[in-house]
Amino acid sequence: MSSQHEIILHVAELACAAGIVGWIFALLTWRRVLAHRALAFLVASAVLLILLQAPPVSLATAIAFVVVIVLLEFMQSRLAERPNK
Repeated sequence: MSSQHEIILHVAELACAAGIVGWIFALLTWRRVLAHRALAFLVASAVLLILLQAPPVSLATAIAFVVVIVLLEFMQSRLAERPNK
């Protein structure tokens, strides 16, 4: 049972990393829809890590990335709404 839990935990950590890589790729290629989907995937992966009671290091890393990416998305959307003078 413990081995199965560890495998699922590692898959969730890998999914979290894939969400981060997907968001970076979307940001570099200017694909907003893909960036939003990658962010949703990252948030879902972080929630899964919380539910699986991941080690504090993995959990803190995932939550830190989610917070940073959400702040970057918010700042970018606020700058896009700003009128040019």
